[in-house]
Amino acid sequence: MSEITLKTVLEGLQGDKETLRAQAVKDLREWFERVNIKDSFSRKPILLLAIFQALFTAYKAQLHKCINKFGSLKAIEASASIVTVRRLTDIVSTVRWLVERAREHLTIQVLKSLLQHFVDAIIYHGELINLVAGDYAQAVGSLLSWDPNLQSMPDDLWHSILAISFNVFLGLSPSRRLQDSVTTDDSEPLDELSDDESPLPAGLENTSGPSISASRPLKRARLAGQTRPTTRQTPNSDQMKFMSLI
Repeated sequence: MSEITLKTVLEGLQGDKETLRAQAVKDLREWFERVNIKDSFSRKPILLLAIFQALFTAYKAQLHKCINKFGSLKAIEASASIVTVRRLTDIVSTVRWLVERAREHLTIQVLKSLLQHFVDAIIYHGELINLVAGDYAQAVGSLLSWDPNLQSMPDDLWHSILAISFNVFLGLSPSRRLQDSVTTDDSEPLDELSDDESPLPAGLENTSGPSISASRPLKRARLAGQTRPTTRQTPNSDQMKFMSLI
């Protein structure tokens, strides 16, 4: 068996063949088991960005494959045991697995790329992709439980994630607009956006962060206090995962 290299893994993830993508996902996990993340990426943090972006490319290609084969999200969810669909969920679980291992070694550029992918990847034509949403919500929760990541999160992405989480928890469509379910005070503008190229906040690199719910307390308290009552069924496990992000 030939040696697994990062180059061949990235090529496989970004390739057109489904079987090669699936093998590359397995090889990526094996490759990471053999390297020290801190030592490998502290000198070349751009490599982590390349790896995550290759996974994002693989996800988009596999989702497109599933849509073409099954025709709708409901049909895909009903076919969760089919190999093509399992390969989609394998990609998502690998993104979550890698986030859990690399969350303390990310630049702001990688952080923003991950959060933007989350916002884009769980929605298809205005519908929540339930099959992957729970795993991605867990990935974001793990990512933001490291305080430097939370403090460096661009405010526009924070707003989108908060809005999606509220809407999903309330059983609404996964809109990125919080106004769909919450009335906000327009007189208070959002914070300035973070600079993609800037490092994480000084002094926070080795800080074990508080829970996500404890952060940005004024905004969270104001928004949570303005939710409107709605009749809904008991939240399912995926809805609770999104609620944990609020």
